[in-house]
Amino acid sequence: MLHLIQSVFDKCREQALRYGVGTFLVLCDYLFARCRYGFCGEDYFLNSSGYAMKNFRKADFFSHKRWLKARLVFNDSHYTDILQNKVKTLEHFASFTYHGWCYPKQHGFDAFKAFVERYNAVICKPISEEGGVGITLYNQSDDLRKDYERFKKDDILLEECIVQHPKMSFNNRSVNTVRVYSILDGAGNVHILKAILRAGVGDTVVDNFHSGGVIYPLDVERGFVESYGERRNGKEKVYVHPGTEINMLGFQIPRWESLKNRVVDMARHIPEVRYIGWDMVVTPDGIDFIEANDTADHALFGRVGVERLFWNRIKSLM
Repeated sequence: MLHLIQSVFDKCREQALRYGVGTFLVLCDYLFARCRYGFCGEDYFLNSSGYAMKNFRKADFFSHKRWLKARLVFNDSHYTDILQNKVKTLEHFASFTYHGWCYPKQHGFDAFKAFVERYNAVICKPISEEGGVGITLYNQSDDLRKDYERFKKDDILLEECIVQHPKMSFNNRSVNTVRVYSILDGAGNVHILKAILRAGVGDTVVDNFHSGGVIYPLDVERGFVESYGERRNGKEKVYVHPGTEINMLGFQIPRWESLKNRVVDMARHIPEVRYIGWDMVVTPDGIDFIEANDTADHALFGRVGVERLFWNRIKSLM
């Protein structure tokens, strides 16, 4: 507890030095934002401009507490398990999924053997993990039976490595995805609120923000990178994708209208869960789907992009 208090105080002191005010004044503003607008520490010190943010803007900020409320209002807990279990997700959205997968706990050895022999590259995903944690490439051994038993024991989902559109490759190993946030209103209309390009960096096989990737905000209507990107620590504005010479400002996502239409169709396919973050892939032939998240992180709403205030709009859809 003392460590947490000291951490908050240190962050308040950093903002006080940045804005030329007293530390106690920043601390009071932080506590007010926390109590009045539902900010958490990350909202205040990382996802927004904190002390410099006017109260009328804080009032429209999609904070942590408001995110919890949105999930409670929009998402029926009797159906969220469909999205929280990777296998159930793939089964529910089978008609929207165009890559192969195999779940050793559910499929027999012959199906597993046929799967790994069919695909040159296979991704291993621990069922219990999220945020890109534990995802690796499958290095096939000489003993498929042993591999099969290990995957069953460790509760691993295997998926075909998706071939992405050539324009979506940035000299990294990961498939670079688009995170799209949608809300289904009571009348059955799908509202796309925010879209983010998630680009992997270096040798990692995941593009996830929490695993070292970069996020770039997209213009929702037209699908181009509208502003600078950020990495997890938020210490720099990223205009050029790390490891390349690509200036990302204005970068156009291929097949943008098709991607948005796919999200709309999928959102209507699970009307009981109305707030979802979709992880989509643009392929040479169309659009594929990786995951749907009923707990999609609210932080990206206020972190980057031209538009960063969403609470009034979200509240109007409740």
